[in-house]
Amino acid sequence: MIKASRKPIIFENNDFKTIRISMLYTFPFQREHMASVRILNRILCSKTKAFPTEEALDNALVNNYVMDAGTYSTVRKNTQYYYLEAVLPDPKHLQDDDYDIEKTIKFLIDSFQRPYAKKDSFYKKDIDEAKEKLKLFVDKNMKNIYFYSGIQVEKLIDDETGFMSENIFNYPELIDEVDEKSIYSFYKENILDKYPHIFVMGSNAKEVGRLIEENLPANLELIDINPDYDEVLVKKDDEVRTFEEKKEYHQSIIHFVYKIKDYSIKDYCYLGLVTDLLDSQSSNILGDILRSENGLVYTCGASGYYKNGMLLISAQIYRENKDLAIEKIKEAIAKLSDEKILAKLLKNVIDRKRVNIERKKDNSGGIFTDKIDDYLGYFNNLEEEYEIVKKVKAADIKSFVEKFQLDLIYYLEGDQDGK
Repeated sequence: MIKASRKPIIFENNDFKTIRISMLYTFPFQREHMASVRILNRILCSKTKAFPTEEALDNALVNNYVMDAGTYSTVRKNTQYYYLEAVLPDPKHLQDDDYDIEKTIKFLIDSFQRPYAKKDSFYKKDIDEAKEKLKLFVDKNMKNIYFYSGIQVEKLIDDETGFMSENIFNYPELIDEVDEKSIYSFYKENILDKYPHIFVMGSNAKEVGRLIEENLPANLELIDINPDYDEVLVKKDDEVRTFEEKKEYHQSIIHFVYKIKDYSIKDYCYLGLVTDLLDSQSSNILGDILRSENGLVYTCGASGYYKNGMLLISAQIYRENKDLAIEKIKEAIAKLSDEKILAKLLKNVIDRKRVNIERKKDNSGGIFTDKIDDYLGYFNNLEEEYEIVKKVKAADIKSFVEKFQLDLIYYLEGDQDGK
């Protein structure tokens, strides 16, 4: 458990000319509120009590020297994480006598604490507009074969806990249940009346943290964080499940899901190497076999479910090539057990990770995210990952791949494929 505190968490950093601020609120994830969370992301960023139009708020952000501001939310198992974030110039690096960082902090807190709303509700017009945009967003994505099939795969691979299926795309009817009063009540209970965990990064982080602490209302309720770690999904038997359906798409798509036996947090790094060996700038085993050598696919790729211990392989294919594509995907996985092939490719993949670390040193947002995740107890640090992977040998990858268990083959045939 991470105990609540009014004291900000300070990450001193002199490498950038900006100050990054993140205020984190956590509360139990509840399906009935998933639409409210998405709508809040729009409502809180478009208007405030002091600046009741989008244009007015945009101008106010510029006039108060706010380089970026917004919300971000994610779910880890049973806990919703909701972030209010902002990026400001570091006063040490901005030669402007009009820049008063205390004034900027007060402006940000006023914007967060006084949304454009009535005493006990948001405005119906704003909520209705946000609901319609959310419906269009859901509809547009579900018309995309890659997105739709991915949602279906997540339902199938997590048939035991169900938490991977808890998203608005599976429950679009919840959007209509939101109204201006219910969403305000949700906002007030979980965000407005709560004191956030505050993170600040920059060369002036201590001073900015002090200003935030002084200007946030003192009567807000402190909330402890119980970090909720995502569950590894375990294959229960030796059966390879298959699922096929047909929809009105002009392409067809196939997904392979491998669950990884005895997966642990250290395997995060090995899974990253495998996905890079299969599908990256440095190694493209999957694309070489499926596309270059056999011309079976439009596109193909590999991705890891790092928190859940799974590998996903996807390929948009010509439907007449389905059986051969299945055979060749298995052939690509088999190549991961060939130490001669691995030895040649592994060096390139590891070198690429080293280059990515150097790039990340210029990305203050990525560094800030890593530091927050480290504080919360989540493994998400590229430098730590590199220290592990630079020692990995071909035999290690071969041993890791031996833990792969093919769990699901999903095939969606587009009935307009080829027309």
